[in-house]
Amino acid sequence: MKRAIFSRSDGQCEYRASHSSMRCSSKARLQIDHVIPLSVGGKTELKNLRHLCPAHNQKTAQIAGLFFQVTESSHPPSLLTQYLGRNPER
Repeated sequence: MKRAIFSRSDGQCEYRASHSSMRCSSKARLQIDHVIPLSVGGKTELKNLRHLCPAHNQKTAQIAGLFFQVTESSHPPSLLTQYLGRNPER
């Protein structure tokens, strides 16, 4: 599965900025990230995995943590949606 992720990502971080769709150019110390975290039912399958550089892996983990805290407390995630500029479930 690691080879398939590397092939798809071309050995480059797959993070795209929500405001410009520009892709991160980092190719250093890539990490495999679950798009939908295992803790909320995400699966370890190719379509749910991506390559991220350490900075973007941490950034998305912080955003996901905030999103799940907000939704668990039953408040609408409108501020997070505005911050991301898109639907946070994608």
